[in-house]
Amino acid sequence: MRYLSAESECDWFGSSCGNNGQLSELNLGFIPSEITSLQDLLELDLDGNLLITGPIPSEIGRLTQLVTLDLDTNDMTGTLPTSLFSLENIVNLDLNSNRFE
Repeated sequence: MRYLSAESECDWFGSSCGNNGQLSELNLGFIPSEITSLQDLLELDLDGNLLITGPIPSEIGRLTQLVTLDLDTNDMTGTLPTSLFSLENIVNLDLNSNRFE
């Protein structure tokens, strides 16, 4: 399986591309460090993994096109980064069942 390799994003495991050939959805089950370079990403669904721990990275604010961010039912902790509140296109935000402060 290819995760965030140099090959086409449409070939990545867990990805979907729109009619324009741009990556529109990524559902991997973990947060790879390269995630914030996907500036055209519309949906990030990491719901129900339970193994995702630690804080939401402050770089999440770089994903300015996000419409859906679903981090429900993980083991994430810490405070919510202020950059999260700059995601102006968010319609669906689910942070339930984590251990945020």
